Amino acid sequence: MADRAAIFVDGAYLDHVLKYEFDDARIDYLALFRCLAGEQDLLRAYYYHCPAYQGNPPTDEERERYAAQRKFFSALERMPRCTVRLGRLAYRGKTRSGRRQFEQKRVDILLGVDLALLSAKQAIREAVIVAGDSDFIPAVTVAKAEGVVGAPVPRVQPPLGPLAGGGRAHQVQPGVNRLGAPAPGFDGGVG
Repeated sequence: MADRAAIFVDGAYLDHVLKYEFDDARIDYLALFRCLAGEQDLLRAYYYHCPAYQGNPPTDEERERYAAQRKFFSALERMPRCTVRLGRLAYRGKTRSGRRQFEQKRVDILLGVDLALLSAKQAIREAVIVAGDSDFIPAVTVAKAEGVVGAPVPRVQPPLGPLAGGGRAHQVQPGVNRLGAPAPGFDGGVG
């Protein structure tokens, strides 16, 4: 088995953590990936998300949000050993307060398939999963059966140095989990 690690990031979950736990902190993703890989050779960091919703026809705000997000995805793709995998957003109506509701589709299965394939091919020894739900647990079971272990997650305490943008210091730990240990308090939805 290769002595490498792979990182699997549910982008919507990380967005949620950064927004609600860390006042919309901006992070250096390359530095984050290096930090999470630790001493292991990084095979690849996988970043999963959904393109922003656009109505038919899209509003100017929706077009701007979509274009900004595409620019971000492209920047991630240009990073060494980083792959972006996109699911889709399903519109689920409005809340009682009139706020639109969306649900992420395909992201968990994309993550699970990548984890299971890399494990079955014995391309990785360790996996770091940044996610908040348990939909990928069957893939984690496969990975464990193939000998993949959860990478020890480094504690990232304030200040983050190169991980935090704008000179702000934040802790990223709540969104980072060892293989098979989903974070409490987030069900994977997008709101």
